[in-house]
Amino acid sequence: MESHLLAINFIANLVLSFAFALFIIFLFGRTNSKVYNLPWYKTILVKFGLCCCSAGALLNVFTFSNPPWTEVILNMGLAMTFGWASWFHYVNFVVPYKQASNCSSPARKKLKTKKRQFTKV
Repeated sequence: MESHLLAINFIANLVLSFAFALFIIFLFGRTNSKVYNLPWYKTILVKFGLCCCSAGALLNVFTFSNPPWTEVILNMGLAMTFGWASWFHYVNFVVPYKQASNCSSPARKKLKTKKRQFTKV
């Protein structure tokens, strides 16, 4: 049973470090990202926090850590959540940005971007 937890934790941390890295790229890799509307110190804190999480997951991969089963479940949940968040951010923000910035595309003139209306709760 112990070796199964070790393998699951290894895979979860590998996925988690990859998902965090993708999320950082998708969030900070565009000039029109909403994160740049924040004050500079908040942008730095978000970037630093995500980088620390990614580095921590990657260090768990390299050290092949053997945590308790509760931490394995947490790592699996975080890996699935940030994997989904990376995919969602890519599909909803990165792809439309790429399409809108592609000047050579004749479809650019036809591209209509939907304005999303967010309501404050």
